[in-house]
Amino acid sequence: YRLTFFFFGIGLVAFHFSAILFAWVEFIWTVALAMSVVLSLFLYGMFHYFLRIYARFKVPPSLMITGRFDTDSSVYERTINAAELRSANLAHNETQSVRQQVKEYLYPISTAQSVLRDTHGPADAPR
Repeated sequence: YRLTFFFFGIGLVAFHFSAILFAWVEFIWTVALAMSVVLSLFLYGMFHYFLRIYARFKVPPSLMITGRFDTDSSVYERTINAAELRSANLAHNETQSVRQQVKEYLYPISTAQSVLRDTHGPADAPR
């Protein structure tokens, strides 16, 4: 579903960009400029609030439940409050590049599985 949402977002950006280009083709420059400014502000607002909402509700990979069977249940018994979740998200985002953040957004389960593998070793490793 994330890839579909990603393409939906790209479609919204492309639609606004095409509307700006259409304005410059069809209208006089004063009207086209006004439309360009308004549509650019809409694009900025959508992008800004998308990032804000995503950062607010993002679950870091170390806290994501992947369905992996593990004998060490202490990993899943930890409770966390909202302040700890925000600080974990900020600490996690500071260590990532933009490419890693996009990959984590598009493929959250594989990212969480790699974090578990790094933390606890492979699933078939002896304990």
